Amino acid sequence: MTFNLRPYQLHAENEVRSAMAGGCSNVLLYLPTGGGKTLTATSIITKAVAKGRKVVFLANRKQLVQQTSAVLSRYGIAHGILQAENTRSLDARVLVASIDTVHVRGLPADVGLIIIDECHAVAGSAKYHALLAKYNAVPVVGLSATPFAAGLGAHFRAPCRRCHDQRLDR
Repeated sequence: MTFNLRPYQLHAENEVRSAMAGGCSNVLLYLPTGGGKTLTATSIITKAVAKGRKVVFLANRKQLVQQTSAVLSRYGIAHGILQAENTRSLDARVLVASIDTVHVRGLPADVGLIIIDECHAVAGSAKYHALLAKYNAVPVVGLSATPFAAGLGAHFRAPCRRCHDQRLDR
């Protein structure tokens, strides 16, 4: 499936893909509020699935899990949900998950990409710290409209062709 991404969304996706191809495993995708982070992430998800990867999209609020599931459904992307009593289709190639549920239950062993919505919350969250430590071999794309949160640079790099190791808090 192809998406009609706007030029800035396509640029952001290409920068993330370039950074990951260059060896960065935790990359931040920054777009302003209303800039289409979920749609851009959906494009990344379809390409990762096409390569045979299992993708988990993590959110820190129940509403974000529901919204992301609705976007994936709108684009015809089969997915499961890993969220308390709403859990279903865990064998799907794409899972939308709540960090609270993942903290308790963990992730499937075959996860090939993790996308974290509102990743600026990672810096102050023991649950996210535990997740990133446990699944440190899995590439991560963080999504945020506020990428300069204190401590965020310890977990994510800004995608930059000149310097793939550019920390966000420098």
